[in-house]
Amino acid sequence: MARTPCIPYRGSKQAIAPEIIRAIKALCPNAIYFYDLFGGGGAITVSALQSNYFKKVFYNEYDKGLVNLLTFLRDLKGQGLPKEYWEWVSREKFESLRDSDDDSAYATMVRRIWSFGNNGTGYMFGKNLEYGKQLIHKWIVNGDVDAKNELQEYLKGNFAELTGDTIHDRYMAYRANINTTTRCWKESESCERIEALERLQALESLQALDYQDVKIETPIEQTVIYCDPPYRNTAGYNCDFDVERFDKWFRDCPYTCFLSEYDAPFEQVGQIKKQALNAAGNTRKIKSKIEKLYWNRNIGAKE
Repeated sequence: MARTPCIPYRGSKQAIAPEIIRAIKALCPNAIYFYDLFGGGGAITVSALQSNYFKKVFYNEYDKGLVNLLTFLRDLKGQGLPKEYWEWVSREKFESLRDSDDDSAYATMVRRIWSFGNNGTGYMFGKNLEYGKQLIHKWIVNGDVDAKNELQEYLKGNFAELTGDTIHDRYMAYRANINTTTRCWKESESCERIEALERLQALESLQALDYQDVKIETPIEQTVIYCDPPYRNTAGYNCDFDVERFDKWFRDCPYTCFLSEYDAPFEQVGQIKKQALNAAGNTRKIKSKIEKLYWNRNIGAKE
């Protein structure tokens, strides 16, 4: 099953977004307006659009850079990403944009696509892998034969040709051969992430507001709100989130609201097993976590 396209984002619901949307619709079958108040990389918003359950889907995210990037992708209208977005990003360029106040679409893309663990802080590749990864990227993106020859010499191996005139065609040819050679050849996360951006659906009603400031004027009985804030008692989101303020808002909101969390003081209405990849040194392990879905059980829900 194809994953929901989205911007790489820490804590993304990409793998389980369709299940969350189905669970919400089952509990609120009359809902035709969907608000994603902590939109992040857009996985839930895109999944809600793809489901065709809702007449209107609204995306909000406090991070202005993410809103700028999604707006840029929406406005491409199927034209494909500009060449600049496909070019190799060095460690120096990544760190320069990471440390800047630039919230443009391109700078946000670099921080998200080229960061390790989607955290926006550390460069995607370790120094021992950069050289080989750059050669792979240049071969796929630019069709650079010299990069391929250099890669073969570097890895002491021979690689099949990448057929196709477009970046997408060469990327798919690369994907078809990923099981044939070394680990450095098998992985090209940068190309995979950039390719996913081109598959994002057209979005609408994009806003960059605090969740409490989003104006919701659709009928209560036909509206659902989904929240995926930074999880309580977890670290790594680079922000201070006021959990008590959120809990009060969630509890008092007159609309039917849903919340993804590991543990929250509300009624649990579902749970989904989510697999997460942890990487440390040269080892990678798959860990399973239970994502829970809560609600405030308000008007619009099934009795």
